Amino acid sequence: MAKNTFTQETVFKDKDGKELGRIRKSESVRTWMQLLLIVAIPFQQDTRDVVQELARSTLDEAVQRQLL
Repeated sequence: MAKNTFTQETVFKDKDGKELGRIRKSESVRTWMQLLLIVAIPFQQDTRDVVQELARSTLDEAVQRQLL
């Protein structure tokens, strides 16, 4: 089993550079592998969906907290 953890921290600032808020999100993805299948499936799982969901979740929270 392999575990990848993605962490995204976003800092929102006003036009003068003053920090308005900070949002930190984290997500883990576990991948199960079998030794017999490692030759047949040598490629790692696509993680773009996880990163997109982290970004979307961060923006949703920013809107709720009125940071945007």
